[in-house]
Amino acid sequence: MSETDAGSASESETASRTADANPANDDSTAESAETEHVGTEDVEAEQSGTPVHVPALKRLQPLVLVAVGGFAGAVLRHAVAAALPSGFPWGTLAVNVTGSFALGVLLSESPLAGRISSETRLVLATGFLSSFTTYSTFALQTTTLSPSWAVVNVGANYALGFAAVVSGRAAVGEVTG
Repeated sequence: MSETDAGSASESETASRTADANPANDDSTAESAETEHVGTEDVEAEQSGTPVHVPALKRLQPLVLVAVGGFAGAVLRHAVAAALPSGFPWGTLAVNVTGSFALGVLLSESPLAGRISSETRLVLATGFLSSFTTYSTFALQTTTLSPSWAVVNVGANYALGFAAVVSGRAAVGEVTG
């Protein structure tokens, strides 16, 4: 083989290695990106030759559940606030107290609460109740009240909210215990 042939072969090998190393030319790039974040059982399946697919929808399911619950909670909070008289933040107080009661029921340690699936908890507790109740609106509305009404609002939200959580937990305990 001449020097020219050797140089051409070397250049050809280098070009081939560069093409192989380039992710744009690698057919397995999409597959490796898809299987990048998989559990141990998925790695074992991949090693056995079984194709591994982690559907994007399954990974997004918790976010979708929270979003659906959050949408419903926010809409209902708005409806409650619109239905109650203005002048004092009755709507915010109402949703904070009822939401606290519901959270006490959902997250209690009772057998009833233990039968609630993790998906249902995501929809109801993290999604619905988190957007149904509102600390930021409570804080903002408190700043718009006269000092004496601000104290009443803060006291009512905290005292009634705490009592509602305790009542919710107790109600479930009495019903199931």
